Amino acid sequence: MARSSRKETEIRQREDQIVEVARQILLREGFPALSMERIAREIGWSRGTVYQHYASKEDVLAAMMMQTHALRVELFESAARSGGSTRQRIAAIGVAIDVFMELHPGYFKAEQIVALTADQSKVRWERVDHCYAQDNRCFDTACTIVREAVDCGDLALPPGIGIETVVFGLWSITFGAHFIGSAMSKWPELGIKGTVYEGLTFNIQAMLDGLGWKPLAADFDYRAFAQSERERILADRLATRDH
Repeated sequence: MARSSRKETEIRQREDQIVEVARQILLREGFPALSMERIAREIGWSRGTVYQHYASKEDVLAAMMMQTHALRVELFESAARSGGSTRQRIAAIGVAIDVFMELHPGYFKAEQIVALTADQSKVRWERVDHCYAQDNRCFDTACTIVREAVDCGDLALPPGIGIETVVFGLWSITFGAHFIGSAMSKWPELGIKGTVYEGLTFNIQAMLDGLGWKPLAADFDYRAFAQSERERILADRLATRDH
């Protein structure tokens, strides 16, 4: 039993090494430079050894996406359990996403490249299915908070506006802002002033105030809350890493 467990650990470590090497190649040189042969050469293995773990470079990229999605789910669900009002909890999710981008910028950049370039037909279906399931978990977590806000009277949605529409709006603003922020680092000549976080915070608070989600920004210091929540999340990540 111990031997089997040790073997499984070795397999996971090898697979994690393959994924991390692929991520670094992807970030440095882009999708065209990535190949199973290149991954094997970077690690110092035979190409056959890499193929023992993954069927194609697209399959490696799908495993990379699974890592990203798993971490995002963990942060989403931890933020959702943070306590406070429903609007504080939805704000905590926003802070968690920002911390994710700060701690793991390579994950987000690689995710963008994979989403735009990978051929999903070459990926094991269970990996793709897993990624979709993880995205749905994040979406459902946010929907649950919005639903609780409606049920407790913190939020009264206008006719024709559903809970999913609110979550999609928040999701679009958040990931759109970080996508643009990524582009700004590559093309500073865009000339966009201010930070991504400042613009993102302003637009989300304006959206939630516009919907009348209580407590309104005039009645609660969300800036101070976000800073406190950020420190909590970072402390949790540090404690997890140390253990």
